[in-house]
Amino acid sequence: MASAAAAQTVYRCGDQYSANPSCNGAAIPSISDARNARQAQTQTMQTVQAQQQADALEKNRLKAEQQTQRNAAVMPTYNRDAMFSSTVDSAPPMPPSHGKHRKVASPYFTAKDSTPKSPQKKAEKNGASPKAAP
Repeated sequence: MASAAAAQTVYRCGDQYSANPSCNGAAIPSISDARNARQAQTQTMQTVQAQQQADALEKNRLKAEQQTQRNAAVMPTYNRDAMFSSTVDSAPPMPPSHGKHRKVASPYFTAKDSTPKSPQKKAEKNGASPKAAP
């Protein structure tokens, strides 16, 4: 890869460089590698190692994407709009209210305390003092 880049001819026209001579008197600058042979070999080895690591990472990414697609195909899909809609299609029918306020069934669960409140606590809550027992 590096040898292909070095084999290309580069032309300089003023302060711009291009692959084709774009002006009269375009000069071919002399390009020399300031590295010694050992430095160039070390750089080439590092480039090969970096490319191998990049290929391994790409392979892992593709494998993970395929696994995610397989998992998505196995998992059931849900209609979020139907799950969180305000209407309840599956609720049992309500008996007629006969003029009373009709209670609409809620699709949400609400926990309620089933223990009866003592009259003493109700009186304290309302600000009244509890009555003395006779």
